[in-house]
Amino acid sequence: MLTEAGRKALHAYKVEHYPGLWRMMVDQMMGPGPDCCWLQGPANYLMRTGSVCWAVDLMFREHEIFTKLQQTLPADLDLLRFVLITHGHTDHFSKEQLAVLCKTGPRWIVPDFLWPQ
Repeated sequence: MLTEAGRKALHAYKVEHYPGLWRMMVDQMMGPGPDCCWLQGPANYLMRTGSVCWAVDLMFREHEIFTKLQQTLPADLDLLRFVLITHGHTDHFSKEQLAVLCKTGPRWIVPDFLWPQ
C-alpha cells in the first residue's frame, strides 16, 4: 500500500511522463502496422483495426495531464474515426472532459444520459 508521499510521487511522475507516452501511442497509431491496442489508462483504450483508429472510454484521470494535452488533443483525436463511451463510472467517463473533447473530429458514441446538456 502506498503512503501519502508515495501517492504524491506517483502522481507527479504520471503528470510529467504521460504526455510523452501519449505522443508515442498517437505516433504509432498513425503509422502502418498490424492491428493494435494501447492501454491508455486503467480502463481506457486506443485501437487500430485495419485502417480504422478508434478509442473506448477515452479520458484522462489526472486533470493536470488533460490540461497539458489540450493543445495537441484536437489534432490527435482527428486521427480517430470514433470514440465509444461505455458508461458513467469515473474511470471511464468525465463529463467535463467530454464537453471539451466532443468538439473534436471523431464521432462520439455516448449513452444519452451521459451527453452534456
